[in-house]
Amino acid sequence: MDKTLEFVLEDAKRIYAKCDRAHDFHHIERVLYNSDLISADIKCEKHLLYLICILHDIDDKKTPLYQGDGVNATKILRKHDFPDEQIDQIIDEINLISYSNGKTPKTIEGKIVQDADRIDACGAIGISRTFTYGGANNIPIYSKEEYCTIQHFYDKLLSLDDHMNFSISKNIIKSRIDFLKLFLKEFYYELGINT
Repeated sequence: MDKTLEFVLEDAKRIYAKCDRAHDFHHIERVLYNSDLISADIKCEKHLLYLICILHDIDDKKTPLYQGDGVNATKILRKHDFPDEQIDQIIDEINLISYSNGKTPKTIEGKIVQDADRIDACGAIGISRTFTYGGANNIPIYSKEEYCTIQHFYDKLLSLDDHMNFSISKNIIKSRIDFLKLFLKEFYYELGINT
């Protein structure tokens, strides 16, 4: 990682420290790792990939970091003298990554980060993040009367394998989704609910 990326990483790390634990800097580190796994055999511009990865949640509407689309990312990139054209490209890409947008990034790099981010939403880590976010936002674990954390599994997590951009991503996420299904089976068993 070159010096400019390291500076961006350090600035981003300070901002992510203000975030909830489901979207903190540890999440960014895991998405970087997943991005490396996915991109191993895909031709892409690593510098752009890492920038999108580092900044992909820094302006997420679900977090307390949000001040407007691209505000935090733009501040960091301008501080390190990135050209306006590249800043615009990075902001465009990070605005397309979130599952809730229902969109696909335009670049290979953005698509890799989108898959890497979704992989981190599944498996044991994904379960941990889901309940961390639910707890931080006072969402009940399970309820028949109101929206609950378990519902998020059905609204999003269990279908993420159908929203992968690359076959390698689909292979990685499959076992994690299988683990989600196993967890839900045990969860309902412990509640005494037949599914």
